[in-house]
Amino acid sequence: MAPATIHEAMQLDETFIGGVKSGKRGRGAAGKTLVLIAAEVRGVHIGRIRLLVIPDSSAVTLISTVENLVKTNSNVVTDGLSSYSGLTSAG
Repeated sequence: MAPATIHEAMQLDETFIGGVKSGKRGRGAAGKTLVLIAAEVRGVHIGRIRLLVIPDSSAVTLISTVENLVKTNSNVVTDGLSSYSGLTSAG
């Protein structure tokens, strides 16, 4: 079942979830799960939050996931990762 669409103002980021492991840190870390975090902004408060496992942080993955999760024409704030650069043209 697809998650309910959330909207208005959203803050997006992605992170790796998993315990301490030896090896590469950050993007490409082995043995960890990549998760997209979408938090609804309601004034100075946080509204609903969605956590979604994603296969990678490519523009195709992030934009299609956000299109399915966030209402069109919402105000979306990201950390500036280049994969998010197509969000404006996607609506």
